[in-house]
Amino acid sequence: MTERVTVNGKKVPELLLHPGLFVDRTTVIYGPSKTGKTVIVKNIMKQVYDHIEQVLLVAPTEPSNRSYAGFVDPSLIHYRMYLPDPTDKRDTEFKAAMRFLETVYKRQEMMAAIYTRANSLDTLSELYSRLSHTKRGRGDHHIASLQRMRRRVIDGVRRQYACNLGQSDQKVKEADEKFEKMLILVYKKFLTPNIESLWKEQDLNENERCCLYYLHFNPRLLLIFDDCAAQLKPFFNKEIFRKLFYQNRHSFITMIICCQDDTDLPTNLRKNAFISIFTETIVCTSNFDRGSNRFPKATKAYVAEIAPEVFIGFRKLAYIREDDKRQHFYHLTCTYPRPFLFGSNALSELCATVRSEGVTMDTDNPFYEKFRV
Repeated sequence: MTERVTVNGKKVPELLLHPGLFVDRTTVIYGPSKTGKTVIVKNIMKQVYDHIEQVLLVAPTEPSNRSYAGFVDPSLIHYRMYLPDPTDKRDTEFKAAMRFLETVYKRQEMMAAIYTRANSLDTLSELYSRLSHTKRGRGDHHIASLQRMRRRVIDGVRRQYACNLGQSDQKVKEADEKFEKMLILVYKKFLTPNIESLWKEQDLNENERCCLYYLHFNPRLLLIFDDCAAQLKPFFNKEIFRKLFYQNRHSFITMIICCQDDTDLPTNLRKNAFISIFTETIVCTSNFDRGSNRFPKATKAYVAEIAPEVFIGFRKLAYIREDDKRQHFYHLTCTYPRPFLFGSNALSELCATVRSEGVTMDTDNPFYEKFRV
């Protein structure tokens, strides 16, 4: 990790990209055209590749610049937010765009519900208890070890935060969630080779069948809006967009928004992005100087001092809103990755069945008929 140091000694560490920074979170990238926003997006895609199996991209400029060729299947690229209703004779561009956003979110809500049901600790435990001692192997030993470790960690957390009960409860909850995830993985490890034999059992209840069927179900979606702030603007104050922005974690949506300027997003949204990445000095400093963003004077002064040191060559500045290290500001340099097709094998197979060869045109464009031959 390299660290940039200003003439006055201000330190800016390098941001080492990893999936935990982005999965189920919102990242906003600010900067003018041709300042590397799409390169950053592709680097994020590479980081989350093993964790997310689906992607949807809205990129109005894709027909002309082909930025995502070789990275996202054309079937998953939308030039605008548009989902028409053939039964609605009064359908409008606004209604079709709203329908697009609502459909994406509702689908993710259902996928999240299925995932939650399939990953119920009680149901997994019940299925595990159906396995013979031989099939469990060392599973009982691993589970007992995890339970002992959990008690030790939680006791330590309570002692560490004995003077702050609120923080203690929060840290205990976080520890509990981590151990629950580990326990779920142990159950799945021993259930996986026995799915077929368990499925044949006649007395399985509905929850157990759901759990077996969706044992390795991945609900996560990568949703990218690349330079389409003008299309998004009418929806910023709509409930559906607030859900996408604020509640995406609960629906397993990883969202990336690329904007030309920080003013492309309203204050309440840009202040709640988990990570904000700036590709150019002016956009960066104006964001932190803007009164509506309510950054303290010390932060403004810090950004003004580090910006000349950071924005050299291809270096960018990242701001992490909730940073466990309390550093918040980092520099990063993203190299252009080799093409890789994002998504699972099943997604690629689906795209292959619906893919059309050659250049496609928006037949809903009002000028399409004038050029039709």
